[in-house]
Amino acid sequence: MADIDGKWLAKRHGQLKQARATLDTHCQEIAQLVLPMMATFQMQGYTQPQGEKRTLKLMESTAPLALDRYTSAVTGFLVPRGERWSILTTNNKDLNKSQKVKLFFDDANDMLFNMRYDPRAGFQTQVHGCISGVGAFGTAGLFVDGIASMDGRGAVKARYKGAGGYSVGTQYTGIPLVNLYISQGANGMVDTVHREWRHSARNCIADFGEDCPQTIRDAAEKDPDQEFTIVHAVMPNPTRIIGAPGFKGMAYASFYMWLDKAEIIRRSGYRTLRYAIARGPSGVGEHYGRSAAMLVLAEIKSINEMRRSLIRAQHMSLNPPTLIHSEMGAQFKMRPNDVNSGMVSADGKPLAIPFLTGANFNPTEKEMERIRMVINDAFLLTLFQILVDDRQRTAFEVAERAKEKAQLVAPLITRLQSEFLGTMIESEMDIMADYGALPEMPPELIEAQGEYQITYKSDVMRALEAGEIQAYRQWMEDVAPMANVNPAILEVVDHEGIARETAEKRGIPTRHIRNEKQLAGLRKQREDAEQAAQVLPAAEQLAGIEQTSAQTQ
Repeated sequence: MADIDGKWLAKRHGQLKQARATLDTHCQEIAQLVLPMMATFQMQGYTQPQGEKRTLKLMESTAPLALDRYTSAVTGFLVPRGERWSILTTNNKDLNKSQKVKLFFDDANDMLFNMRYDPRAGFQTQVHGCISGVGAFGTAGLFVDGIASMDGRGAVKARYKGAGGYSVGTQYTGIPLVNLYISQGANGMVDTVHREWRHSARNCIADFGEDCPQTIRDAAEKDPDQEFTIVHAVMPNPTRIIGAPGFKGMAYASFYMWLDKAEIIRRSGYRTLRYAIARGPSGVGEHYGRSAAMLVLAEIKSINEMRRSLIRAQHMSLNPPTLIHSEMGAQFKMRPNDVNSGMVSADGKPLAIPFLTGANFNPTEKEMERIRMVINDAFLLTLFQILVDDRQRTAFEVAERAKEKAQLVAPLITRLQSEFLGTMIESEMDIMADYGALPEMPPELIEAQGEYQITYKSDVMRALEAGEIQAYRQWMEDVAPMANVNPAILEVVDHEGIARETAEKRGIPTRHIRNEKQLAGLRKQREDAEQAAQVLPAAEQLAGIEQTSAQTQ
């Protein structure tokens, strides 16, 4: 990392910005018509006026409203609040059979969700902003950072020695595309992230402490809110030595730089990429994703122009120009209740008449309605409306409907899970491990070097995985008539195994699923109870006989 200096880093940042110049123009046009508050792609490096009007080009609100609903729907599918939408497991079948390993991952998963949904973490609102950026511009980022404090601000307690009293948490910062520059590696995954933003002098001192340049310190004394351009660059560590302690062993190098002076403020590193990048589908050779708004930009521009023209035409129709004789022009009055003497001919005909164009607005309104449907289609709104059906359905029909919905939205959701949530969860696990907040790892998992994999359990994924469960239900319906004649038919299928697998697929925590030993104990208790129930009446009957015999004697 010592080989990288401020000049090289500033040059690299300039190259990333230059490579995105065309996209910035494209996104600025989209922002003005779809997400006006983000219409700042051509204002980078400048202090932006507070409260500036950015809706001057927006004449029709179909696209902004569609984006808002798209964001809420996709966020609900991706990270539904109140659900455990991801679980940790291993890809080792033998380890997955271990109750200790299962409980370890259950505890770790609970800690992840406790930190994630802590009110101070800001997870839900920041992810919502990221999905909005994907819908509008095709790309957004989420920075995941950790906190450890003595004042109880974290969501979980640290467990390593000497950390008594420390609490650990995560903080999430959504990074809009306007501040984000990326580059992907040979595998097509993002491995280089530059974030540029304007930072006040007082916040620079708060963030960088003693590392803050003296010039910024001096500026803070005169004007604490004076802004400076800061860049955070994260890239593969060029001097990494695998297994080495400290920064040399880190997979990623991290640099905070004062861009105005090309001065590196702080150097460090990460074991994982702390920027989770959310992207839509991208073209060949493109590093940035494309959005639903890009797909229908022509329609969005058309409906805005049509709305503008329609307003002018309607204004013309409601307040038409007046045709009068040239000699009366200066004397004609247009205000309500005004009296215009001499403006009627001797035979009663008005000498001033309105100019009526006779325009027919219906074709324009019908075309605008068609365009609205196209825009709503691009943002998946039509799909969501079709899937809302109040008719009563059988369980099978409901499951098939859910599966159909999942298949339609799966391409978008699975892309975001793989690249966006996967990177985020890896960072969260790294933060927890770094602060000693993970539960004690079982020996067999330590031997496997703590390997884990992420499985997603949102409604979409459960619906896609419901094929086997639905097949079992259908089989039960098919054999039910035969089972009435011969109950032994039901023994063809391992009902207990299917029940266990169904519970796992539905995301039920391991601690709530009885293991085989516990089930054996329950069976033994049930058998003992049944035997006791059979013996007790016989004993009572025998005691009654003996008592009767004694009384007879």
